[in-house]
Amino acid sequence: EHRHSAIRFVTPEARHFGLDVSLLAQRHQVYLRARARHPERWMSGAGVMDRIRVGQTDRDS
Repeated sequence: EHRHSAIRFVTPEARHFGLDVSLLAQRHQVYLRARARHPERWMSGAGVMDRIRVGQTDRDS
């Protein structure tokens, strides 16, 4: 199962069928929990995850 960097590391099948939105939302929650548990591992200030709208894809632009 190959995940493509150009489509935010989801499989082409997931992207095609719209499953990427829920996968990316779940991934975002994992990052938020990890950041809350270990803030010292994250950059100070607004990080990349804060600037990405959950579910945003290049097709939304």
